[in-house]
Amino acid sequence: MEDDEIKEEKDIGYWESAVQHIEQYVTTKIKLYKFELVERLTLIGSSLISSLFIYVFLLFCFIFLLLGGVYAIGEYSGHIYLGFLFGAGSLLLLAALFYGLRNRIKKMFLDKLIRKAFENEK
Repeated sequence: MEDDEIKEEKDIGYWESAVQHIEQYVTTKIKLYKFELVERLTLIGSSLISSLFIYVFLLFCFIFLLLGGVYAIGEYSGHIYLGFLFGAGSLLLLAALFYGLRNRIKKMFLDKLIRKAFENEK
């Protein structure tokens, strides 16, 4: 009878220990997933911010090139308004091109973002 009680106490101790180890494992796994999520979000965020700065810089370069071209065409034609009409028409054509390719551009950016999020997984 005492042997049965000792055996039951050992079994209870074993199961309590197993439950504690499982709880620790689950807690550790949750922390690991949180750290991986933060790492991926940080990578994506830094990539987006750096890309944004580059695109804004390129936009300003494009604007100044366009203004220079507008004034050059205006000087060449003798009427500054013709240069601005040419510049506006060029921007309109460019906007129509981007509008036509918007789904392709969106897919390209989403693919890049997804690849960036999962680049360390192998």
